[in-house]
Amino acid sequence: MLALTALLEKKLIDADILLDAAYAIEDQDKDFFTHQILYLLADKRIHPRCPFGHVDLLAGDSLEPMNGFYTFSGWALDDAGVEKIMLLVDGKEIPWLVPTIIDRGDIARIFYGFSNRQGRLRSGFLFRIPEAVAAGRTALLTLRVFNKNVRFRDIFNRTVRFLPAKR
Repeated sequence: MLALTALLEKKLIDADILLDAAYAIEDQDKDFFTHQILYLLADKRIHPRCPFGHVDLLAGDSLEPMNGFYTFSGWALDDAGVEKIMLLVDGKEIPWLVPTIIDRGDIARIFYGFSNRQGRLRSGFLFRIPEAVAAGRTALLTLRVFNKNVRFRDIFNRTVRFLPAKR
């Protein structure tokens, strides 16, 4: 990580390329490398051109329903402001599936040099996928975040099993 810090600080490597690589190589145990890069960005206040974030998910590669819904949550930030958060299922946008925006005080504190205070605080999102639509399916989920300059980044791309409810 010290080498990456030096490369980023001297602008010998682009933060967006590094983030894209980190998101691409995430494994099922959820991304030690990505976490290190995100904290490095926060610590050194290195500002990527595209949105970045994290999905607070998954024990393995499965989701279990609770109260009739599968929940999929996380956070996203961008200096220009996050315009849209889209969940794609098997590469297709589901237009009726829109996130609820939630407060994330932890993200506002960690990434204090990014965006404005309100943007940092309101950086959380939560998707609620109805159990009736997804139970028993396996699907490729992609989370795409757009900023107000129409740049985007996929911060999550993984095959997920929607487990049936335990009754």
